[in-house]
Amino acid sequence: GDNLLLAANAALHLPGDFTIEMWVNPTTVQASMLLNKGGGLNIAWASYEIVLYSDGTVNFAGSSTNTGYDIGSESGATGKLGTIQFNQWSHIAITRSGNVWRGFINGVQGYTQTLALNPYDTSTRGLASGSLREIITVRWREPTMPSSAAISCSRWARGPVSISSAFSS
Repeated sequence: GDNLLLAANAALHLPGDFTIEMWVNPTTVQASMLLNKGGGLNIAWASYEIVLYSDGTVNFAGSSTNTGYDIGSESGATGKLGTIQFNQWSHIAITRSGNVWRGFINGVQGYTQTLALNPYDTSTRGLASGSLREIITVRWREPTMPSSAAISCSRWARGPVSISSAFSS
C-alpha cells in the first residue's frame, strides 16, 4: 500500500505555533495511527501523533520529555478530538497558538488544553503517515504504523495558526 515516510528534518519539529490538518476517510474499522512523528515499536514515545480507534474516536498526544504523553493523551479524554464516521471524509486539525492547544473534527473543537510544553525534538527520526490501501497527497506551506484510511491534502504549517475556533456555517 501507499504511505508517507519523511526523513528526519528540523521543519517537522514543532516548538511554537502550528497547524496540522488532514482529510481522512477510514475504510475499515480498526485502530490506526494516522500520523506519528518519531515514535514506533521499541523507540519510545512519539513527539506527536494522531490516533484513530476502531470506534471512530480520534486522539492527539505529544511528549515533551520522551518519558510519557504529557500533551493531550493517546487514549484518554484529555486528548480526544471527537469521533469520525467510517467510509466518509472528515477533516481533522490540531493547532497550537502560544500555550493553547486545540483539536477539531469537521470544524468542531473537541480538544483544548493550555500547556507551556513543546513536543520533544526527535531530530534523528522522521514522520510516518499512512500505509495499507491508502492515497496520500501532502502539500507543505511552511511526518511505521499502519492505517486503513485514505488521507488527502495533509498540511503542516509552522507559524500563526489558521484555525482557532469552530467553523461557522
